[in-house]
Amino acid sequence: MHSLLIIFIIVSFIAFAYYSYISIGERKREIGVFRAMSMVKKQIFHLFISENIIILMTGLLIGMITGILTSFMVFKMYIASFSNFGIMIPPFRISIPFDILAIYISIVIVINAIAIVIPPKYLSDTQVGSILRMD
Repeated sequence: MHSLLIIFIIVSFIAFAYYSYISIGERKREIGVFRAMSMVKKQIFHLFISENIIILMTGLLIGMITGILTSFMVFKMYIASFSNFGIMIPPFRISIPFDILAIYISIVIVINAIAIVIPPKYLSDTQVGSILRMD
């Protein structure tokens, strides 16, 4: 179970780093215009960080809600399928391990924060003229 979560964390990191890189790459001209309008590097950096954090948190929230609801639905279907055949299932309940969930969410946030920071930092250090000439 934990190895599957670790794989998801690694895939999440790679996907988010790629999304951040592609997003910044497609918006180079916009960044150049911001810089030409005397927006400071720090402001551009904070703009992209804020955007990516909102996307990350929305994805985490939707993923957790979807995962929990799907687990309960599959569990109910599992119980119903056995009761149709007259098989007796001992009573048990689903519990959500909030402590482990909190640890993995923290790890995902920290790792993806690293993936978020690198591309905007690189691009915010680029000169305005070279950004606008990239087309």
